[in-house]
Amino acid sequence: MNDIAIADEDVPLAAGQIRFYCAAEPPLQAGSYWLQAQQTVDGLKADVKGNSFGVQTPFLVSGPRFQLPSQDLQLVYPPANMVGNYEESLPHVVLRTRTLPWVRSIDGNTNNAGDNDGTTPPWIGLLTLYPDELKGATPQVITVAQLIDPGDPSILGPTLIDADTLSADELASQLLAIDLDLAAFLALAPSLAELPLLAHVREVNTDQKEVLGMVEDGWFSVAVGNRLPRSGCDNSCFLVSLEGQQAHLHGGPAIAAQYKTIRLVCLATWKFTAAGPRGSFLDYMQNLCGQGGVDLMQPTHRPFPADLSGAEKTAVEALQIGYIPLQNVTRSGEVTTSWYRGPLSPVPTKADPLGPYFFSDRAIRYDPANGLFNMSYASAWQIGQLLGLSDAAFASSLFQWRINSYQAALSAVASDHLHGLADQFQQPRAGVTPVLLAVLSRVAGQAVSIAPLKAHERRDEDLLPGVVPDWEERIAAGEDALHLLHQHVRKPN
Repeated sequence: MNDIAIADEDVPLAAGQIRFYCAAEPPLQAGSYWLQAQQTVDGLKADVKGNSFGVQTPFLVSGPRFQLPSQDLQLVYPPANMVGNYEESLPHVVLRTRTLPWVRSIDGNTNNAGDNDGTTPPWIGLLTLYPDELKGATPQVITVAQLIDPGDPSILGPTLIDADTLSADELASQLLAIDLDLAAFLALAPSLAELPLLAHVREVNTDQKEVLGMVEDGWFSVAVGNRLPRSGCDNSCFLVSLEGQQAHLHGGPAIAAQYKTIRLVCLATWKFTAAGPRGSFLDYMQNLCGQGGVDLMQPTHRPFPADLSGAEKTAVEALQIGYIPLQNVTRSGEVTTSWYRGPLSPVPTKADPLGPYFFSDRAIRYDPANGLFNMSYASAWQIGQLLGLSDAAFASSLFQWRINSYQAALSAVASDHLHGLADQFQQPRAGVTPVLLAVLSRVAGQAVSIAPLKAHERRDEDLLPGVVPDWEERIAAGEDALHLLHQHVRKPN
């Protein structure tokens, strides 16, 4: 933890700092409540009981229960459908709402008061299962009624305390659920005492960061799994609701022998493949300049077959010199695969002779032999722009410099135009031309304005502010304002 910038308590977060909290429990958890008010008027009636008046009103605190809104899920780790060195990383999900893991109670009771001391167990849990434990189970769409009553005596469902009060529409609403082998669930599920340790809150300073849909206030909740992935196979992660399952967790009371599987609400799911590392950090550093240095820096991949086709040989050669294939969505919406090589790849490079570039698309390379794009330079351009724009001081200075340069160019064009107009006329009195130029310069200065530049568009010089296209024809037609002003100044008294 020494390399993480952890902020002190009650100190504003600086850029790059983070603060951890045990929990962020809401004052009222999701559920049904009654609001009661009572008033006593003294001396109104002889009977004291008749002086009391009251009213009560039901209200509902809503929150996610059987489904998780997509906007509440910030990211998952390890990334979905990826292959990498994840065998020593606990899977986790980052949620955009800081109170979400504690927005409802695991037993459905709404008497818990938020104290943020981290002792209240969250109602959600993250399970990591190996292929042999799944036994072919996959998430399926069912109704709330089928969740409460599976209709199969061997399936153990949750015990919801408000099941009898749910409306017909609530019972008919759909959700995603999975039936897991009960023995596998009992072996990997956390205990009720461990659950508070598997969720926490992070406060992050998001200044100088590209938002990209991120919550700008920097508050996130995190649910962490309690099991490391298995190397060399697909690991399946399930973010599940544990509401009504508190008695079925590890270390709980004995479960009747009739139950073989347990039915869980699946809020989110993804898969990834964990592959063991091919060397320690010392091995990586010592072999960078030797045989196999580039191969050590490659992302983990499965062995290549012995007999390679022409396309496969090209792919292997690209990997050997530091490239990786990534999915690319073009501006037209086409999804394709493109090559990318980062700036830290341990391979010799040459300076790019085709720059500088005014926008990232100009830096895209295309190989007509295999029909693939190389997005390395374009990505570097885009990353550099985002880093520059994320620095408010730098972005402001750059914008001001561009405005000043643009204004200077427009002023030079307008000055040349005004001198050209003045030379077209012979003045009857000495000294009139300087005066006219001064008047016209003030008028032109007010007319020069900065029009917003559109990205990837070259401006037509004839349309620049302060420049009159085909000005001789416009003068003849009486359409030039500066010439009309000039004619007015020349009129004798």
